[in-house]
This record gives sequence, C-alpha cells and structure tokens, in this order.
Amino acid sequence: LNGCLNLSVLDGWWDEWYQPDFGWAIPTADGIGTDPDRRDAMEANALYDLLEQRITPRFYERGASGLPDRWLEMVRRTLSLLGPKVLAGRMVREYVERLYTPAAEAHRAMDRDSARGLAEWKARVRAAWPG
Repeated sequence: LNGCLNLSVLDGWWDEWYQPDFGWAIPTADGIGTDPDRRDAMEANALYDLLEQRITPRFYERGASGLPDRWLEMVRRTLSLLGPKVLAGRMVREYVERLYTPAAEAHRAMDRDSARGLAEWKARVRAAWPG
C-alpha cells in the first residue's frame, strides 16, 4: 500500500478487498469483443475519465488547512482498514494454516491401505466422469 490510494483493475487482492473508500477501480471492457484496439481505447477512456473527473479533483481539493483533507482521510482509512488485510505475513500465515498444514497432516496420516483406497476411489470417479 505504501500510503497510497489504489487505482487498478479489479484483479487479485484488489478485487477481493476493493471498497470505494480505498481507491478507484478501473472499469474493464471485458466481453466487448475480440478487437484489442477497441478494447484498449475503451479502457483508456475509462481511466482518463476517472483521473479527470474523480481522482485529480479529489487530490487538489483543499480544506481550510490547505491540505487535501478528503484525500488524506481516504489514505488513513485505507491504511487502517485495508493495510492489515494485505500484509504478506498474514497471507503466508493463512496459506500455511488453511492449506499447507492440513495437506501435510493428510499426507502423514495416509498409510498404504488408505492410499490404495483413495486411488481406487479416484479411479471410480474418473470412470464415472470421462473427458
């Protein structure tokens, strides 16, 4: 986050945690067709519109103190509410707790008979849903 407001397409963590108070989502031209030039033009126009109509005016809007009060409030809100959610340490911890540890425990618990039973079950499932 680096103390900045985000401006990006809704992808990855931004898609998961986006709120208008944290920054701006660039509209995409998904589903418009296969003409890449048309799509690029539409997305560029959407970006320019965001910059001209919403982002730049918000940054240059000054309060009584001469500072961009509304902008700074967005930065504070983003750092306090979104910051803890996108920390790399938190994400790694969640991956370990939710995925890697359970997978390792399941692997350790698998004996020869259990492995054979699992393989047989998988073979039945694959045979039932070919393709």
